[in-house]
Amino acid sequence: MSFVKEYKEEYKPKLYYTVVPESVISYLKKKKIIPDTFFGKPVCGTPDKLITTVIDISRYSGIKKKALMSHISQTDDVKRFFSFPPNPFMKQEYFKMRLWGIREIYNGNFDRISIKL
Repeated sequence: MSFVKEYKEEYKPKLYYTVVPESVISYLKKKKIIPDTFFGKPVCGTPDKLITTVIDISRYSGIKKKALMSHISQTDDVKRFFSFPPNPFMKQEYFKMRLWGIREIYNGNFDRISIKL
């Protein structure tokens, strides 16, 4: 029996990309926190319907703030990041599943990817 057939569903590794929902980008633009364009390209997020996972991190916002502030080369950006209330990034983090086992997930579709064992 091949490795792939023996591979149990619950043990399939998953890969998630961190994303920013379109709804959050829209809010940040409306409040003039971020620009409409960045390096000549429109600022846009991931369509909300494609977000597969939302994690409540509100209990850990202090730890997140401390971690972000430790990046000395990015202090100005981090301070700007904390300057606007309510900050949606201090309550939740958003992810999109990109890989599940040997299946690539693209915009909600499952596509088999090649794997060499």
